[in-house]
Amino acid sequence: MSDLAMRAASGLASLLLLLPCAAFAQDERRVTSPDGRLEFRIFVTSQADTTMPRLAYQVMEEGRTLVGTSLLGFDLLEQEPLLGENAGLVSSKQSSGAGFNSLYTHYMQNGSLGRYLDVEARAYNAGIAFRFVIPHSTPVERLLIAAETTEFGVPHAPAAELSVPFEADRLTVTEIPVPGYPKMALTSQDHGTYAVVRLSGSTTIPHAVYDGRPPFTSPWRIILTGPKPRTLAALPGL
Repeated sequence: MSDLAMRAASGLASLLLLLPCAAFAQDERRVTSPDGRLEFRIFVTSQADTTMPRLAYQVMEEGRTLVGTSLLGFDLLEQEPLLGENAGLVSSKQSSGAGFNSLYTHYMQNGSLGRYLDVEARAYNAGIAFRFVIPHSTPVERLLIAAETTEFGVPHAPAAELSVPFEADRLTVTEIPVPGYPKMALTSQDHGTYAVVRLSGSTTIPHAVYDGRPPFTSPWRIILTGPKPRTLAALPGL
């Protein structure tokens, strides 16, 4: 084989090695806490039970996984697929504030009439906060949420009581409620591998836990780290 052919074959082999990684995590964006200890990563990933990719996130602590790959999104009443599935990154921007660095990502759902989902994340030295913004679009002139499908990839005992705030060895999961939006509850999934948001609310529309109009801004979902007690006072400005 000639040198040129060998280099071409080597380049192809390298590309093939990279493809699984590219298929697993696409359009990745990151934001790091001011001290560099915590990092929030958001990306589009594959799902085990469908060919449709899904918006997801991770939280890293000093290069180690603190919150494993966790899916994001909403089930909008009588609309398919989930808002957060088949999402493509349109734009992103970073900024900083008092004690945090922030990342804002804007997604459009491919293959639909143009549904949008934005995610705002803040990385503090003491934790991560993120929330959703659902802008107005033609398919979402009225926002009827059947369920929120946010996950927290935090190992725990399957029989553990997942009250909010939820305390684990290295972190606390909690929220900052928004008036009119159901308070967050958590349920166990995959034998304690994940804690998944569950909302219990009632509206005049059957099977809808929230009835509103876009633009909609969700509660902050909070992941606190460090020694106990962990309080929201460590995340100023929320």
